[in-house]
Formats: sequence, C-alpha cells, structure tokens
Amino acid sequence: MGSKVVGIAAFMAIAPMTAPAHADLEDMMEALFAPFTAGELDSQAAVDSSAWETFLSADHWNAALTALAEPGSALSLSFDPYAGLYSLAEKWIDSEIGGQVNGVINQLFGSTVIGNGADGTEANPNGGAGGWIFGNGGAGWDSTTDGVAGGAGGAALGILGNGGAGGDGGAGAAGGDGGAAGWLFGNGGAGGDAGDGPT
Repeated sequence: MGSKVVGIAAFMAIAPMTAPAHADLEDMMEALFAPFTAGELDSQAAVDSSAWETFLSADHWNAALTALAEPGSALSLSFDPYAGLYSLAEKWIDSEIGGQVNGVINQLFGSTVIGNGADGTEANPNGGAGGWIFGNGGAGWDSTTDGVAGGAGGAALGILGNGGAGGDGGAGAAGGDGGAAGWLFGNGGAGGDAGDGPT
C-alpha cells in the first residue's frame, strides 16, 4: 500500500496542472482501466480479484500516470492545480469509459461516488449533490411561479467540485442559495436572482 501512495504522490508532484489534451487523456484512461476493459467495460472483470490486484498495483498506476505527465506530450505545467484537476475529472465523467466505470462504482456503493448532481425541477426544486469523491452540485430550479423561491444549488460533497448555482425566484420571491464547494477544491455556486417585485 505504501508504494501505491508514493507512486500517486509522485504523480501529483509532477502532474500537469493545465487541462490535458483530449488524446492524452483518452490514452491514459484506456491504459489505467485496461484490467477491466476489452473495448468496453467488462462486467465480469469488475468483480475479478486479479483485475483489481492489477488495477491497484503501484506499477500499473505509475505507468499510466507517468505517461500523462511526460514532458513532450501535449501537456504543460502551470501553477493552477485546481483548473487542471477539475478539467481532468470533468473529462473523465463525460467520457464513455468514465460513464461506464462510474456507473459500476456508484451501483456497488449504492450512492453517487463520482458524478454530478441532477439539476432541480419544479417537482424537486433543489439541485442534487455531487459525488462524495468528485462531482458538481446540480443547479437549483428557476421558479416560474409568482411568490415561489428558486431552488437551492446542490452541494459538491466530495474532495473536488463546484457547488450548483441557485435557481432564480419567481416574481416577488427570493433566489435559491448557491451550493457549497468541495471540501478541498472548488467554488461555491452563485445564488439565484430574486424575482421582480410589484410595480
């Protein structure tokens, strides 16, 4: 376990802090999740102990992450760790393989581990919470009814993520509160606009 932590810590020290090029990200993700895939997510491999042993090994992570951080790839260093990590995590959530892997992980845990919260609706005005490792809170619902406040933005519960924006209030009503940021990195959501008062 110690070697895994050292390997990941070493990557964080040299990892690119700007958004990675799409091709670099795809290559790294394919290499990283190779133990579970054969063109697409293999559900049997997802519960295979040998696949998990390979996935969790220090050598496996070092190879995948070092390739992403190599100078000479389309990546460059900067001094904004949040922007780079956030962009990488969002690309992962939006990627095909990310959606497949996240679906399995979230199902196994019975909750959203990695993923963005759902936006609020008239029936459920408040935005949903982001995943408890990574994810943005959903936006609050914009009220279309006089005197009814906008929904609150969902919180980013995890390490990294932005709070959802609060929804706008209906005429004469308050806008919803913005959601809280992730506990390590993130920005709180903007509050919604109040509705127009009587004229």
